[in-house]
Amino acid sequence: MNKSKTSQKYAVFLEPSGDLRELIVAQKEKIRSELPSQPYCDHPPHCTLYVSFLKEEPSAWLPVLQSALQSETAFHIDIIGTHIFYDDPLTQGGHTLIFRIAASKTLRNMQMAVCEALSSFVDTDSINEHQTPLTRREPYKTSIQRYGFPFCGTHWIPHFSVASLQTQRTHQLITDFADIKATFRSDINLVSAWQINGESHAKLAEFPLEIIT
Repeated sequence: MNKSKTSQKYAVFLEPSGDLRELIVAQKEKIRSELPSQPYCDHPPHCTLYVSFLKEEPSAWLPVLQSALQSETAFHIDIIGTHIFYDDPLTQGGHTLIFRIAASKTLRNMQMAVCEALSSFVDTDSINEHQTPLTRREPYKTSIQRYGFPFCGTHWIPHFSVASLQTQRTHQLITDFADIKATFRSDINLVSAWQINGESHAKLAEFPLEIIT
C-alpha cells in the first residue's frame, strides 16, 4: 500500500441537536466574528468519540463501525457547564473552550465499542510520524498504543469544543464564556464518521440511533 493511503485521519463524532447545537453554533460565530481563524472554531459541532490515522479506505472499516453501533439507541446527555482547558498542548498552548458532558456508562460503553472496532485499522507508522505532547504520558501513551487515540477509556472527558483561543487567559471572550450558565439535558441521536484534512472535515457516513419510546 502506498504512502498516500496510510496517512489519512478519520474521526467518529456524536452530533448535538436542538438547543445544544444552536448554543455551540452561536458561540462559534461570536468567536469567529471577533477572533477569526482560531483552532477548532470552524470545525462542525461535535463530541469526539474517536480520531486516528487509519490504514484502510472507509469502505473497509465503515461496515465494522456500523456493526459496533447497531445495538446503540438514542440517549440523553447532561451538559454540566462550561470548562476551559488552559494551555492545551493539542493546540500549542491555546485555551480551549468546551461544554462539558457528565460522564455516564452509556457514553463510556459507546466510546469503547468504537475504539475496539477501529483499533485493528490503525496506521501505527502515521501515528509515530504525528506524535503529540501526549504521546509519552500516561494514560495517553497506553491508549495510543492500544487504540491509536489518546483518550480511549475512563480518562476521556466527554465534551463539545467551541474553539481554542490563542490569547491571554484573561481575554473577555474567555471570561464571558466561563460565565455562561449551561446546565441542561440534551438528546443524542446521531453518530457520524468523518475524514479530516487539517481544519477541513468531510462527512463520510451517518449512523442514526434508534429512538426508543
